[in-house]
Amino acid sequence: MNQPVNLNQEQFKQILLNVYSKADDDQVKLEDVMNEIRRDLLIAISTEMGVGG
Repeated sequence: MNQPVNLNQEQFKQILLNVYSKADDDQVKLEDVMNEIRRDLLIAISTEMGVGG
């Protein structure tokens, strides 16, 4: 589980775009945004490794 995972640039860009669009909302707490990033990255990594989703 400690091997590097290659997210392609498009996947990573999409994750960041999602984060930025959420961060535009003044109601969003930084902690929530960080959790969102973590969740999206985990999903992308799991998918990349063929584990889930």
